[in-house]
This record gives sequence, C-alpha cells and structure tokens, in this order.
Amino acid sequence: MKQSIKNMIKWGGAVVAAPFILVILLMVLLYIPPPVQNWAVHTVADYASEKTGMQISVERVHLQFPLDLGIDNFKMIKQNDSLPQVKDTVADMGKLVVRVKFLPLLSQQVEIDQLDLLQVKLNTSDFVHEARVKGTVGRLSLESHGIDWGRQTVKIDDAKLKDANVNVELSDTVPPDTSKTPTYWKINVEKLRVENTKAVVHMPGDTLQVEAYLGKAGVRGGDFDLYKNAYKAANFELAGGMIAFDNNFKTREKGIIDPNHIRLTDVSLGIDSLMYEAPKVSLVMRHCSFKEKNGLELADLSGKISMDSLQLRMPQLVVKTPDSWLRADMKMDLNAFSDSCPGRISLTASASLAKRDLMHFIGDMPAAFCRQWPDKPLAVNTVLSGNMQSMDIRMLNMVLPTAMKLNASGYAADFTDVKRMKANVKFQADTYNIGFVAALAGKDGLGGARIPKNMHLGGNVKTGGGQVYTADLTFREGGGVMRAKGSFNLPRMAYNARITANNMKINHFMPSLGMKDFSGDLAVSGNGTDPTSKSMRVDAGAEIRKFIYEKYHQTDINVDARLQDGMIHAAMNSRNKLIDGLLSFDGFIHSKKIDATFSADVNRVDLYALGVTQKPLVGSLCCHFDVASDMKQIYMLRGGTSDVTILDSARRYRPVNISLDVLTNRDTTRALIDCGDFYLKMNASGGYERLINSGTSFGKALAAQLSEKRIDYVALRELLPMAQIRMKAGKENIFSRFMNYCGYTFESIDMDMNISPHMGMNGGLELNALTVSDIRLDTIRFNIVSDSINCTYNGQIRNSKKNPQYVFNTLFDGYLMDRGSGVNLAVYDANNRLGIKLGATAELEEKGVRLHLLTDNIILGYKKFNANEDNYVFQDAHRIRRMDLQMAEHGEDKA
Repeated sequence: MKQSIKNMIKWGGAVVAAPFILVILLMVLLYIPPPVQNWAVHTVADYASEKTGMQISVERVHLQFPLDLGIDNFKMIKQNDSLPQVKDTVADMGKLVVRVKFLPLLSQQVEIDQLDLLQVKLNTSDFVHEARVKGTVGRLSLESHGIDWGRQTVKIDDAKLKDANVNVELSDTVPPDTSKTPTYWKINVEKLRVENTKAVVHMPGDTLQVEAYLGKAGVRGGDFDLYKNAYKAANFELAGGMIAFDNNFKTREKGIIDPNHIRLTDVSLGIDSLMYEAPKVSLVMRHCSFKEKNGLELADLSGKISMDSLQLRMPQLVVKTPDSWLRADMKMDLNAFSDSCPGRISLTASASLAKRDLMHFIGDMPAAFCRQWPDKPLAVNTVLSGNMQSMDIRMLNMVLPTAMKLNASGYAADFTDVKRMKANVKFQADTYNIGFVAALAGKDGLGGARIPKNMHLGGNVKTGGGQVYTADLTFREGGGVMRAKGSFNLPRMAYNARITANNMKINHFMPSLGMKDFSGDLAVSGNGTDPTSKSMRVDAGAEIRKFIYEKYHQTDINVDARLQDGMIHAAMNSRNKLIDGLLSFDGFIHSKKIDATFSADVNRVDLYALGVTQKPLVGSLCCHFDVASDMKQIYMLRGGTSDVTILDSARRYRPVNISLDVLTNRDTTRALIDCGDFYLKMNASGGYERLINSGTSFGKALAAQLSEKRIDYVALRELLPMAQIRMKAGKENIFSRFMNYCGYTFESIDMDMNISPHMGMNGGLELNALTVSDIRLDTIRFNIVSDSINCTYNGQIRNSKKNPQYVFNTLFDGYLMDRGSGVNLAVYDANNRLGIKLGATAELEEKGVRLHLLTDNIILGYKKFNANEDNYVFQDAHRIRRMDLQMAEHGEDKA
C-alpha cells in the first residue's frame, strides 16, 4: 500500500515536472546545438510554406542566450498571378542580426543593442492593394534604448539607412480607408542617417513621377508625436541630393524652365528648428542650393519661414544664384486669394537679376532678342500690398543699365475681371538703347522702321470700371514732344482723343520714308470702327503746322472729316507754296456699296517743287469725279477736269478738258478717255480680276517657256483675254504736251488692236513725225497678224525726201518659231535703191541664243554677198562666245 502510494507520488511528480523538463530541454537544444536550431527553423519554414503557398527558406540561424539572433539568407518566393512560368521574390534578406536585452521585456520595455538588416530585396507584389513597393536595401541598422510598450514611447539612439533603392507604384482602384484608429506613440530620434538612397514614386496611371536621391542626409533631435501630429527636428542636413518631377504626358521643353519636367541636382540643404504641428509650420533655412537641368543654379536660399492657419511669413528671405540675388520681406494671409473677404499680401523686395538667369524664363523668345539683351543685371525694387480684389503699388522701380528705367505707382482693383477692373497708375519710363526689341518682329524686323535711343514716356492711365479707360501721356524724343489725352469705352466702342505734336522727328523712327520734322494737332471723337456700318460715327480734325518730307516743306494744312449714318464728308484745305487749294470727298458708304464724289479746286500746285517734273512747272485745275462700287466686282469712275492751266518758264498753256469714264463689272471692262484730239477706248470681256489673272497667267507661261528655251504660241494665245483697244492722238492734248515737255514730240499716233484667245493679237500702230534727241523719224508703222496657229509681224520706218537729216525706207517682217523667231530686213536709200537686205533667225539654246543668217540674196552696201550654209553666231547674256560666219562678195570665194 505504502509502495503504491510512493509509486503514485513518483509518477505524479514526473507528470508535473515533465513540461518544465521539456521546456528546459528544448531551450538547451535551441541555444546550444546549431543543428537543432537549423532543424527547427527548417521545420517551421516548411510549415509556413505549406500554409501560405509560398516558398520560404532560411539557410542558417544562430541564437544565443538570452535574445541574440542571427539569420542568413532568408527568402520568400511566390507564384506570379498572371504568368505561371514566372515567380516573384517577395523577400530576400542576406543577413539579420538582432541583439535584445531580456530582462526589460518583462516590464514591457525593449532595449535593442543592435538591429541590422543587410542585403535586403523586397517586393510587396499584390499583398498591399494601395501600392506596390519594390527595391533593395544595402543596410538598415538601429540602436534603441527606450521602447516602452506601456507608455507607447520610442527612443531611437541611432538609425542608419544605406544603399537603398525603392520603387513605389500607387494604385487608383482602392477606395479610401475611412476607419480611424488613434495612435499614441511618441518617437524621439537622437540621430538618423541616410546615405546613397534613392526612391521613385509613380502616381496612378504613371501620369506623374517623383524621384529623390539622398547622397548624405541626417536628422538630429527629432521628436514625433503621432497622436498630436506634431513633428520637430533640431537639425536636418542634406548633401549630394537629387529631386526630379516629371509629367509623363507633357513634352519636354529645352532652354527654359519646364514646370512639367524638373530635375534638381547637387541639392544641399541645411535646416534648423524644423517644426510642424498642424496647422503650424516653422523652420530656419540656413542654406539651400541646387542646379536645375536647364542651367538655372541656386547658390543659396536662407531665412526664417513660418506659417499657421492664417498667415505665411517670410521675413528677411535671401535668394542667390552665382550672378543674381533677391531680398524680400513677405507676409501673406492664406485667404488672400479668396473670392470673398480676402486677406492681404505685403511684399517689400529688391533684386538684381542677371541676364543668364533671366534667359531661363524667357528663353523661348527669338534668338536675336536673347542675344542682344544687355549683359547687365536688371535691378527691381517694389513695395506692394493688397489682394486679388485690390492691390496698392506704393513703388515699382526697374533699371536695366544701357536700356531702360521705369518708375511706377498706383493701385488696381478687381484686376482678374476686366469688366469690373479699376486702376490708376502713374509712371515715368526712360529708354536708352532698346534696339533689341526689334528682334521680336521676326526675321524681317520692323520693315525699315527702327527704335531710336533716349526716349521718354510718362503719364497717367486710369480705368474706373465698366471697361472705360482714360490716359494722359507725354512722349519726348530728339527734342520733339507729343502729348496725348483721351478715353476709350470698350462696350460702346466709343473714343475721344486729342494729340499735339511739336517738332517730332519722324525720320528717327522711319528713316527710309524721307519724312522729317512734324508739328500738328489731331482731335477725334466717335464710336465704332467699321466705316461700312451705319452705327459708326466719327468727327475728326487735324492741323499740320509743319511737315518736312524730303525737300518739301508743308505748312498750313487743315483736314476735317465727318462720318455719320453712312454719310461721309472729308475736306483738305492747303495754303502753302507747294499746294494752294481745296480737296473734298463726299459720299455714302454702306457694307454693300459706295457712292461718292471727289472734287478739287487747286489754285496753284508747284509740280517742279514736288519733284514731278525736272523743269519749273506750275499748274492749276478743277476736277470732279464720281465713284461707285459694290465693294466686290463693280467699280465705276466717271468725271473730268476743267480750267486746267500750266505755266512753265516761257509761256502759259490752257489744255482742253479731260473726260474719263471707266467701268468694270463681272462681264465687262471698259475705259473711255477723251481730251482734245486724244481719244482712247478699250473694251474687254470679263471683270478686272479676270483681266489681271489673264495677264498674270500669260506672264508666268511666257517666263516658263523662255526658261525651257521654247515658244509655244498656241499655249500663249489661249491665255489671252478678249479685248479691243483703239487710240488716236494728235498734238492738241495734255498727253502730247506732257510728252513734249519730257523731250518727245510727234504729230499723231494711231493704234487699233484686237486681242482674242482664238485668233491671237491682230492690229497695227502708226506714229508720225517722232522726234527724240534731235533725231526725226517721219513714219513708223508696225502690224501684227495672227491666227489660230501662226503669228507674224511686219513694219516700216521711213523718212521722206523732206526730212532734213536722213532719207531712207526700211521694211521688215518676221514670224515666231517653236524655239525662237525669224526676221527679214530691207533698207532703201533716197533714190529707192536697195542698200541692205538680210534675213536671220534666232533660236533659244541652253546657255544663250544662236543667230543664223539666211543665205539667199544677202546685200550689204549695195553689193551681193554669199555666206556659208552652216553659219552661226552664239551669244550669251554678256558677249559673243563663238561663231562660224564666212562671207564673200558674190562671185568670189568665201573667206
């Protein structure tokens, strides 16, 4: 009995002690023999692989008492969901070392003497739906003595991340997490270091990409309260950094700052007293520098920056580049851009901006403009305050040495809404050499105009709202002054202006026009800008007190013009030595037609002083012309002159009146001019546009054929218009007298010409008693005869026996060929003896013209000659290049 009780006690004690013995034995087996540790880990890894469906493996484990753990080559591999033949490595850790103190764990505290992760590869695959994270970590180490699970505090003595490269791809298919779980942890970081680490974040759809590289970065004295969202750091340093931002759906711009593609290199930052506790932010920027990919370089940025829920403050902000600097003091209420009850912005700034830095922002300007911009710093000083509803510009000063100086002050209200905008700005601007502005006009420049040096523009520009603008301006240049005062009502298109100019040098702006000094006044008022609209009204008056054009000095000219209800009246009254007379224009203007009358009563016009004639000549006349048009195809001019008087140095002429009647419409163009014994009549089929097109097409076709060294008469004929021209002129008309004044005299001209695309040109011209430079030709006749396939011509130049100089009779005829023309010439003397007889052809060739004498009955100086059958003379545009012409008197051998 006693023995049984002993056995029961013995087995009972064994049963009770067995678990403790097994635990002690297991701990001994785990801590002492590495084979047992590895066997246990492999068993657990196999079990985890079976349960997760992934391949989980560990090469080796080392565990020492109490909690010193080392793991080598830990891997997790899963099957790719889309590609069965591909496997994804979820985790690949080269080595993990953890040294944790055991006893503090019993009081919910963790003391980590060492935590090292080495050679880590990770890929979250589809485990995290919000994002996919892939990358590598060279080393992550941590030393922490002060993790309290009860108080939820963490103290990190030292942490280091090195040689990391992480790629994050965000997803846009996951709904936001609306659950809120408060976090009370407080984290203190004594020292955090990051080296050679890169991170790239891809936004959903890969629309945006943000990349950052930290060469060497460090944080000291960090405190992070996750519950209060309060974050502080005593110091942050970054050296050798890089930041890039790319909008992948925007093209890249070169040479200028591209806001869609930014890349900053050599980034260096130094920040003290960094604090963020929503909504408060403050920091002291000790230094900041970087280089932008398009050339902009920031040498330094420093100053204190702070912001709360109401205001952003940047006192004593300093920005520097290698060549430029900016100093600013700014306060901005965060609701400064609000539509209702906005706050204010206050800014005091001064800057010196170098050309190299400015070109990064205006580099898309024409290359010539950028090249000619002065290589001097642009100085800017400004003091302004306000918001988008009202901005007070107390001072704006800009100086670009050698180019310009600007001073301005004023205010602007509601300037984002042009219909309500109010403004009052006073300014004074001086320019010195701003010729580089002409480059903005492109390759052709200003078309002969130029921008002079040393100009001044000043005044006051206002708008009181409702898009009504007023201006009072003064412009000075080269001793001249122009003052302009006016207003413009945009909704009504109403305007009112008065301009006064004294001694303005027009040639300083447009030297090629010959215009020089100008003094005068202009007053204009009205509304509307379309003269064909009945709603337009204009009253204008101008006085020209002095106007020098080349050698002409114009004075005392008054112009008045009025347009109302489609009725226009304009008059110019000139009282000076060049022109003394009155010109007027009255008519009706409509969008579909115009009917008007032009009249002139000129008492005296000095044609010699105006450069019209080369000898002294003064005239006077009255004229009246009626004009009508549908502004499309119908144009009519009818009228004439009267009381014409012409006075030269010898005598006075009273030419007969001129009558003019010209009409063109869709089907017909006609012109009739009648003046004494001068008569011109033209009739043509089609309107003026058709005639112009026919002439243009004929000229282009002829030029093309000549360049191809051929003449296609039929193709040219088909391009001719249908027209008839008849002209007769004697000696008693203004045309003949003007020709006589120019050195050409004749007794009569008679021309009759018919032009047709079916029969070509047919007609004749006869000119009698032509005298030029003391040489008289009694009779000149020219006839052209054409049909559908041929074009020939013939003519005569003859001096009768009464001619005091030479008596002869010349007859000629010719014809067109495919590659040139032929001509026959016969010259008879006073006794009607044949002195010259020649026939020749001229053919177009690649580099010139080949001339050939026809060999039948050549007569030179009354003698007959023979020529070789293959004779030729080849001439280019400059001289004879080669020839083969052998001639001999009839009956003798050729030379």
